[in-house]
Amino acid sequence: MSSTEAAFAQAGIVLRGTRLPESLDPEYDGHEERTSHIKAGWKRHPDCAAFAADTIWDANVSVMMRDGVRLKTDIFRPAQSDSVKVPALIAWSPYNKSGRGFFKLDSIPGRVGVPKARLSGFEKFEAPDPAEWTARGYAVVNCDTRGVNDSEGNIVYVVSYLFTARLSKE
Repeated sequence: MSSTEAAFAQAGIVLRGTRLPESLDPEYDGHEERTSHIKAGWKRHPDCAAFAADTIWDANVSVMMRDGVRLKTDIFRPAQSDSVKVPALIAWSPYNKSGRGFFKLDSIPGRVGVPKARLSGFEKFEAPDPAEWTARGYAVVNCDTRGVNDSEGNIVYVVSYLFTARLSKE
């Protein structure tokens, strides 16, 4: 039991697991690690933007944290990154990785002014679009945080941190 779980248990609060990603997203594509080569010009959907450069997509890479929890991460990188180091843009949020999940621009009225044809459909909410940034020579790293989709652990919201901090003072 983690310290957060212990604090909640002490306060009589029951933690519950999140729903499985496949129950939330009809486009859920599994949790297995895999590598795909995306050719310049390829589109996820006909109404999305095309990739501007050849891109390698390492999907569902397990990244182990210091406490042993494994987070699932998608890494989009320029095709030449096998032989040349490239800088990485890392998106860290609970909004699901790489265009998956329920929180997408499509769920917001008017897509906040961003046309669907402007993005590839692989963008994480509030994060860079891999189709654009791999063409600029960057890797884009989209991570599912703790307790989100296929990542292990518990998702803890800010309210939970405030509650735990108050408990520790009492």
